[in-house]
This record gives sequence, structure tokens and C-alpha cells, in this order.
Amino acid sequence: MAKFLITYFGLCLFLSVSVKAQISHGGRPLPLMATKSLTEEMFVTMPPFDLEEQLRLDSLEATDLRSAFRFAYKFMTDHTPENSGIRFTLPDGTKVWRLGIRSEGALSLNILFSKYHLPEGACVFLYNNDQSEILGAFNHLNNSGRGILPVAPLPGDELIIEYQEPAEAAFPGKLAVGEVNHGYRDFRVSEPQPDFTAFKCMPAVACFQDTTTRYNDIERSVVLLIIDGQIGCTGTLVNNTANDGRPYLLTASHCLNNQFQIKNPDYEEVAGKIICYFNYNSPQCSPVEPGRTDQTLACAHFRAVNERTDMALLELTDTPPTNYRAYYAGWNAQDAGQPPYSCIHHPSGSLKRISAAKGHVELQTYKIAATEFDETAHWKVARWATGCTFAGSSGAPLLDSDNRVIGGLTGGASNCRNPVEDFFFSIQKSWSMPQDSSKQLKYWLDPVGVTVPVCTGMDPNGGGGTATERIEAATDVRLSVDRYQHTIRIDFAVPASRTSLTVVSLTGMPVRNYSIVGQQATLPVGPIPAGVYIVKIVYNNKLYTQKILF
Repeated sequence: MAKFLITYFGLCLFLSVSVKAQISHGGRPLPLMATKSLTEEMFVTMPPFDLEEQLRLDSLEATDLRSAFRFAYKFMTDHTPENSGIRFTLPDGTKVWRLGIRSEGALSLNILFSKYHLPEGACVFLYNNDQSEILGAFNHLNNSGRGILPVAPLPGDELIIEYQEPAEAAFPGKLAVGEVNHGYRDFRVSEPQPDFTAFKCMPAVACFQDTTTRYNDIERSVVLLIIDGQIGCTGTLVNNTANDGRPYLLTASHCLNNQFQIKNPDYEEVAGKIICYFNYNSPQCSPVEPGRTDQTLACAHFRAVNERTDMALLELTDTPPTNYRAYYAGWNAQDAGQPPYSCIHHPSGSLKRISAAKGHVELQTYKIAATEFDETAHWKVARWATGCTFAGSSGAPLLDSDNRVIGGLTGGASNCRNPVEDFFFSIQKSWSMPQDSSKQLKYWLDPVGVTVPVCTGMDPNGGGGTATERIEAATDVRLSVDRYQHTIRIDFAVPASRTSLTVVSLTGMPVRNYSIVGQQATLPVGPIPAGVYIVKIVYNNKLYTQKILF
């Protein structure tokens, strides 16, 4: 491998955060010109593929499902510092690897690190060939139990990966580029979208926010999803009855299972390759402006899927940071609530749009050729008063007048010229049946066991969810606090297999989240402002709470 020595010392700038996944941790890559790196030696080129054939196959996949929005073609690869790119060493001993990836004609490129495990002090950047678009740094805080890292798209048909490892690293980092996805449709990166006829009736959320505050909170729960580097859908961050800030994500199962074409898919593997864009919306109604693309999270865990209704529930690996201003949507698993109804969604991977329905909704049996759904499992929207839905809207929430989620978009055929008949899987019908916890919502969204299956939304940055109950001496949970060591000691009568503990401020904002396995644990709280907090513990499907002082 070619080696170059340069003088440059502005390496990785790290922020002190506890989250991982897609979150970037600051800094800038090395200047390209200083290393003469823009050489063919650095690049690998993806082979050509038959775009017309791919578009034909996409058309064959089209069903009565609203359909996920396929925008990229996947190449399976195995590029590592040992077999691709160039390597060189800086005067201070820092080892650098650069790999350029080229796929002619691509509108965007995104990759999956199929191996990702970095020592402290190491970092990775991804950027285009003039460094006008930069992702990263990603560092040891992005390590995960899966050992992978999906990365969001960059515009254009070239991207460059840069890995920096300090001379005194505790161990050699592991990196492998296992997938390269060639974007052949406009997706996000080309915003603002032209005035497609299909979009003209679907106003940006900002168009409503000049006249009402109704959507100010709930729109922050809706996220744009990239699934497996190829597919765009919509998801919703939802609350649970413990108000503990667990980042549950509701979407449609056909988004995860490629239009139900895969028998017995590995949903955990699919969940691990998800990327979520928060706050991808226009700041104003007209003209529509590009949304922000720097607030992302990657990777989730599979929690529940019911293909008989089209429901899918995931849990993000990490809690959205405070600056994402995420909102946890409430839900109604009892009935349809009251009109008017609305849907916030990302059609074709575009900026966040809103549709508003006329009249009531009713449960109906949704019949399509692709699969067989349960009877009366879907809410039917007979007609939209404003807007419609589109490919990529799949999974988007159907909201009642209280902005509670009552369902998620499965399919239909609405368009601007004929905005009629869309179908949303019903939360009510996906609630407690079947009894298998991996196929229902109740087990995950109702750890407290409420009498009426209705939950309000929660703003972790602005209140809600303050506890009033206390842990009694006679309970199965014992809690003690060391104010000087800043630790919490927790003991259970019976070993815990699925327990969460959340430290919440008096305003309702979660400040620490823990998962506990076993019968006892000592949890490091770390530095937090002095004051009174509330500890919430979900143990054996019961909520235990207690005020504490630091």
C-alpha cells in the first residue's frame, strides 16, 4: 500500500455523549490535497447494473400496499484496510486508511460497515470528493453489540471513507464495508423536490403551523426511515404507559419484509440496518426548503411484528438526544377516537407532509393479492379533505383529534386527483392478540397494565410523566441512593429478566435510562445537577416510583 507522510494535527474532536449509533461526534477529516489521495489507487468501482431491469422489477413489486419506496440498488462487498484503498501514517504515529467508492451515475451512495469496532481515540469520516458533505466523526461510542454500523446516504456517485487510529490505540480497529447501495431514485438528498404532480396536494407540515399549534408536538414524533440502505418508509416514536422514554418505533411490517416477499424474515437483522431521520421537514410553507439531515439515529431491536395486521414495533438502540427535540406520541388501542383525523408522512422520502381526512373512519377487511390480512383489522379512510398518501408513506401514523395514534399506513390507492380509500392497520386489532409478545403491542407499550388502553404523548424536554406513587417497604423492590458516589442501588425479590429504570426530572424529562438483568445492581448516575428526581422502575409489569435527592 502506498504511504504518505503529511503534517496535520487537527484530528478527531470528540463530544462527551453516552449515545451511539448514527450520531456524529464532531471534528473534520484530513485535507485531501495534503495527501494526494484523489488517485485511482484509492478508489474501488462498483460494476454496472441494468437500471431498466431494476425499474421493471420494482414495478412488478407494486401491489395494493401503499408500498415502501425503493430508491437504491445493493452491491455486496468486502472492502477492508487490508485489501482496498490506501494507508499512510502521520508524523505523530496516527494510522490513516482512505477508501474511495465510485458507482457511475448514482444519485446517492450509502454503505453498511459489516464490521465496526473501534478503540477509544479512533474515528471514521465519510465525505464527497470536495468535502462539502461530511458525515462523522463516528468513534468508539458508535460500537455496538452487533458490530455493524449503517451510514446515511451522501449525494453523488463518489464517496470517501477515512479512518484514523492513534499510535497508542488499545487494539487495532475492525472495519469492513459489506454493502454499497447505489441510489437510482431521488431520495432526500435532492430536496427541495420539484413540484411533482403527485406532491402538489400534500402540503408541508409548516403550512399548518402558521394557523394552529395542533401539530407542533406530534410532528416531532414522525421520522423518515431508511431500511436496509434501499427502502424509504415512515415511522412514529411512541410512548408507553410507564412514561419511561423507551424509544419504541411503530411502522408497517411490509416495510421490513419487502412487500411480504420473504418467508420468515430475520426481523432483528433488518432492524439493525435502520436509519431514522428526525426533524426532516421544511422550516416554512412556501417555498419549500431543504430539511436538516444531521439528526439521525441508526440501529434498532425487533420487538413485535404481526404480518396478519401489518404492525411492526421496534426499539431504537439509543434514546434520541435532547437537541433532537423528539416527541413520544400517545396512542389509542381502545377505539378510533374522534375526528378530525390526520396523517403525517414522508412520501417518496421527501420532506414531512400532512394529510387531513373527512368524516369518520371505520374498521374494514383489507383484501389484497400480496397477502391475507385478518378480518376488520384496518381503519379505512374513505376520503382525504387535504392531501393523500404515496409510496414511502407506509407506516405513517393515523392520528385522531387528540393526536393519538390509532393506526399505521398499510395501503390504498389515493392520489391528488382521486384522494380516496387508504387503509391503516389498527392498533386496537394489534393490541393483545396473539398472546405471543413478539406479535402484539400490549406487552411492550403497556408495562403498567392500565385499565383503558389509551396513552397520552410525552415530551421528554417539556414535561409529562411525573410519578406520584412511591416504593413501599413491603414491595419486591428496594432502592437506595449514594449521593456522594452518585450511584443508585437496586435490589429485587426475584431476579429481573426485563426491567427498566429511568431517572426523571421534576419536569418529566428522562435524564438517565438503564436496563437491568439479575437480582441486584449498582448503577452509576454520574454528574447531574443537584436536586430532586423521580426514579421509575418497571418490574414484573408493575410501575414502582420514588423521589430521590442528589
